Amino acid sequence: MPWKQGQRLHLVAPEEACPEAAEVFAEMMSALGVPFIDKLHQAYAVSPAFLEAHWAQVRKIVAAKQFFSCADRLGADAYTRAHSYLAVSDIGSELSSATVSEASRQEIRTMVDLFSRSATYSLLLCSWQRRAFEGPVGRDLEKVRMAAPVKDVPLPIIMTDDAIPENTRKTLEEIRKLCGAPALDMFYIAMARWPDLLREFWKPMQVEMASPMYYHSQQAILEYSEQLCDELPGPLELTTVQLLDFMDDDEIGSMVRITEAFERGLSALVLNVAWMQIGLEGGNAGSKAKSVSQEPVTHNVA
Repeated sequence: MPWKQGQRLHLVAPEEACPEAAEVFAEMMSALGVPFIDKLHQAYAVSPAFLEAHWAQVRKIVAAKQFFSCADRLGADAYTRAHSYLAVSDIGSELSSATVSEASRQEIRTMVDLFSRSATYSLLLCSWQRRAFEGPVGRDLEKVRMAAPVKDVPLPIIMTDDAIPENTRKTLEEIRKLCGAPALDMFYIAMARWPDLLREFWKPMQVEMASPMYYHSQQAILEYSEQLCDELPGPLELTTVQLLDFMDDDEIGSMVRITEAFERGLSALVLNVAWMQIGLEGGNAGSKAKSVSQEPVTHNVA
């Protein structure tokens, strides 16, 4: 059934995927070096034909060094914005005070590092697809420099739904709604293992997300992600006109809406993960968040 904003979004988990989608999922995890499939591509898998067509183009992008370079720049931009414009709590000290063990704190740092990479990959691919619906994106495909093989990293322990306490489930649903995401990202679910971590993240983050500066930063990250797509290998496209060869109008419209909704949610995710990185490093209590009237970060893409 075609998806519309406000409706519950159906996702295809890897263990439930049809053979065609399962093959794409396996290739994608190997190419990106992440141990899971993001919610964006689980949503795409509702239409295996679309997922296959999407991957047929995207696989050329993620094989290139430019993709990972652009993702790094996107993450660095989010880190700079979070540090410069948002008030970031000292999460590291709070966890120490809450008697979270050093082993757990190291596991948390490793988990946040994983999602700092995977979130930028997801946003960049989402932005590429949103633009590719309209026409060719990228340049110099014949001059692509192949990326070095990406080392796999272990999947953080993820609690099952029935193991998550009711009050934690309520917090996770609040996060999903405030982020405007069609599905709750695994980053937030991974934090549910440590109630102290989730609490120390969400209490100040609610305040930040209600501020004009947060909206400004999130929108700037989204726009920068779309801008970076011009540097990806191409020109490549997967237009709505091309999709008419094997999808109907309702199905196409659903994929366009899903992509647009995820792009908004993923831009918030990238900013929130950067905020958490800074918090684990001690926060930015020594500096005050800047007002939107101050000169923002700008980028020039050649």
